[in-house]
Amino acid sequence: MTSTEKESVKRIEVEWGDRFARLASHVSPVMIEALVRHVVHGTPTGSFLQSVLENNLVESFGRADEQNLAAMRYWAITIGLDMPAGSWGSRENVAQWCESGGLLGMGRRSEESKVGMGRRSEESKV
Repeated sequence: MTSTEKESVKRIEVEWGDRFARLASHVSPVMIEALVRHVVHGTPTGSFLQSVLENNLVESFGRADEQNLAAMRYWAITIGLDMPAGSWGSRENVAQWCESGGLLGMGRRSEESKVGMGRRSEESKV
């Protein structure tokens, strides 16, 4: 990865961290960092955050520590309003998001498909 690409990734991570400001005042920075890594890179999370992302209410409450338990309202608001579609909602969605590499993985696949489409259109002209 070039330094320009690294800077771009860092900028994306900071932007997503800023989106979670409402939640950040209620949970530890480690939780925000895990959420950002999940969104940007598709990194799997710990069991509590995974249960939140999978929309599993009972498991989320059962796995929450005191701080996250007190912040459950803010978790729900953040997940519902600020998370990208497809990154949460069910076990299948979360697994697929992680397998895809998050937003960066989607961006790479999008670029690859554009290149592939360009090749196909060039081949069809022949």
